[in-house]
Amino acid sequence: MATSPALDPFLRPLRFAARNDFANLGVLKDLEGTLGRLLARADGEGCPPQILIDLRALLAGLDDLDRGEKRARVTAMIRIAEGGAEPTLETPSDGTRGPREKPRPSAPPPSRPPPADVSPTPPAPDEAGPNPKRPLPVARSLFRAAPKVTPSTSGKRQPMHEAEPATSLAKLVGVGPKTAERLAAKGIETVQDALFHLPMRYEDRSQLTSIADLRPGDRAHVQGVVAASALRAGRKRMWEVAVRDGTGVLSCRFFRFRRQDMESRLAVGTRVRLFGAVTFFGAQKQMAHPDVEVVRGEDETAGGDVRPVYPDVEGVPSTTLRKILQNLAQVLAAKVWDPMPESWRETFHLAPLAPAVHAAHLPTDVDAAALHALRRRLAFDELFYLQLALGLARGDREAQPGLAQNVDSGWRELAERALPFSPTRAQSRVLDEIAEDLAAAVPMSRMVQGDVGSGKTAVALLAAGLVAQAAGRQSCLLAPTEILAEQHARSAHDVFAKLGLQTALLTGSTPSRARAALVRACRRGDVSLVVGTHALLEPDVQFKELGLVIIDEQHRFGVEQRARLLAKREDVPPDVLVMTATPIPRTLTLSLYGDLRLSVIDELPPGRTPTETRVYPARQAGKVHAEARRALRAGRQVYIVFPLVEASDQLELKAASEAVEELREVFSAHPVELLHGKMRPDEKNEVMRRFARGEVGVLVATTVIEVGVDVPNATVMIIEEADRFGLSQLHQLRGRVGRGTHPGLCLLVAGKGAGAEASERLSVMAETTDGFLIAERDLQIRGPGEVLGTRQSGLPDLFVADLVADGQLLEEARGAVEALLESDPQLISPDHASLRSELERRFAGKLERLRAG
Repeated sequence: MATSPALDPFLRPLRFAARNDFANLGVLKDLEGTLGRLLARADGEGCPPQILIDLRALLAGLDDLDRGEKRARVTAMIRIAEGGAEPTLETPSDGTRGPREKPRPSAPPPSRPPPADVSPTPPAPDEAGPNPKRPLPVARSLFRAAPKVTPSTSGKRQPMHEAEPATSLAKLVGVGPKTAERLAAKGIETVQDALFHLPMRYEDRSQLTSIADLRPGDRAHVQGVVAASALRAGRKRMWEVAVRDGTGVLSCRFFRFRRQDMESRLAVGTRVRLFGAVTFFGAQKQMAHPDVEVVRGEDETAGGDVRPVYPDVEGVPSTTLRKILQNLAQVLAAKVWDPMPESWRETFHLAPLAPAVHAAHLPTDVDAAALHALRRRLAFDELFYLQLALGLARGDREAQPGLAQNVDSGWRELAERALPFSPTRAQSRVLDEIAEDLAAAVPMSRMVQGDVGSGKTAVALLAAGLVAQAAGRQSCLLAPTEILAEQHARSAHDVFAKLGLQTALLTGSTPSRARAALVRACRRGDVSLVVGTHALLEPDVQFKELGLVIIDEQHRFGVEQRARLLAKREDVPPDVLVMTATPIPRTLTLSLYGDLRLSVIDELPPGRTPTETRVYPARQAGKVHAEARRALRAGRQVYIVFPLVEASDQLELKAASEAVEELREVFSAHPVELLHGKMRPDEKNEVMRRFARGEVGVLVATTVIEVGVDVPNATVMIIEEADRFGLSQLHQLRGRVGRGTHPGLCLLVAGKGAGAEASERLSVMAETTDGFLIAERDLQIRGPGEVLGTRQSGLPDLFVADLVADGQLLEEARGAVEALLESDPQLISPDHASLRSELERRFAGKLERLRAG
């Protein structure tokens, strides 16, 4: 007998599936959808909510499971729906096999109160607010105290409503073994981990859009009827589905599919709802891999909901992940206990944590004030713990003993002797900051940020010369490419020769005999500065006394590589100077590089002519090529950049490898060569050397030339499909021309599908050459993850915080962290144990890697 009469209709298809040793299991189609609708009816007829939650958890992804796991799920659902029957089968009187009822387990225990030493009571009035003079009051644990769950040896799974925050997901009803394993690989092992695997955005599916009203770039919810559904054979197989809604036709393309699923779920005449990004191919409106829901019966006129979208977990369907997380939030979010003191919540206007976690997974309205409040709270927590990790990493490094290098302000005398120009005011300011760091008895960790052509290399070389002359120590400069290393080596030789100091170049192309001699010279201390690529990281490359490590375009290197370089000196860490030519907005700098001291070179040397930038539509390619021919006839050289190496079935974009032959005809009077990242390193280097020597007139390339190419004779940069690039990337590419005595010209060619928004975005490039202004606009348009990528030091992604909209919140979180670390620099106070524990949980053991970065 069912635990609730409302579940009788739900049990009928389950019992049918279980007959004859589950012989009918393969007969039932769309079992997940059918059972889901029956559960929805039971919900409205008074079925106990905890039972419904457990059953919904078991339903998640049911149709995608193999037969064995599907059978286990069906058995478990029958057991729960019948009031506790064990998953064993015996033959009933009618000769079929079905589940045998066993006594129902006792009711779940009541929620445990907080332990005696952890009180959710806010601090007394005289303790309210953060105080930099004493430790901040924080909770002892994120959750109310619960005993650590010991894995069951019987293999029996717990219903979700009986779980505790520390319960392993692998022990829960509704989370299969394979799913649990894949979640664990992503760091989601417990209920606590799952509740804080937060959505990265929300999709409002509460409104349906007619096909006639779809616009390019929309993420829209459409309902219609399948008019055609077929496999399209070609260079790449795809399944195409045409959907009509009475106002037009939408083409949906699937490149990853199972034919049987497509034929059964998307047969002609099926009513479906689709959600996805809209693109146009000519006049045809398209979606690639939209979310598909089959509409049945009474659901035909319904709209949709506000749906959280989570970061992907490989091997776990998004629908399965969403159902698991929402079911957990439904029953366990209330157990979240807020470690933030009430005084802090009042100071920063933060919502309580438990309702925020619940609403994050189960939103009701994208625009509701409650959703805004929860977003603000979760964003503050993300920013707070990120700033705390960065602050601890910086503090740990600065607490180590370092090299006190007696350099004073001697760089001015060096500059007069070695440089053919006087440093700008910005360069002088940065050199003073570096000299002060070098003289201190703690390791320097400073980033020099400057626009293309601002003179960062000159600053770095003067710092290395200062270390050599004033302290008698060596330096090394690590560059990401051989071309860039060779350029730096030439500049270093010009500077150091005037100071009577020796430099050397070490790359993968250095001959064995020359390399062996260089390694011996480094160990003797004969070489003051070694410039190189990854070859510098080899174990046999050692220094007599390494004083300064310089890393150019540091985001190109991983943490392990930087750590290997710093390990070249074992007694005390050398000083570290990293450089980047990518202008970074302040909010992004604080979030990605808050563990480094920052210097900014915010002016260009006098006499540098800004590169002119023009924007052209694709149909005006003739005018663009005419400008290039004009420069070639004058003896100059040209770059032509494409977004792809090879053509893609999914993207209607030009590709470098296909365009190069056509361009050889267009510029038949001049040598045209191809350069891209898939070529062997020796091939790339040879092409670049020929271009640098002037033997190649037109270089057709991908963004491999974005960094490390300095050819003063190249004056024209053509960027095809320019609307596909970020503004900061376009700015970096533009910086490759106009580096000599001749002015540069950058021609941005928009793709055929570029709309008004893309043209407006590209117009920013034509209006300004200010890299910092461009970076701010790029951050607003694309977000931090696309602007710079994830920093290679173990920093977590920000799923809630928006570094454009939450600049003030970031400053508040940073202020709170500074006050906290002023009172407890190492976060070792017992009062802060839970804060440290939560930090470790969020960073999943990556704090040590961050310290090395």
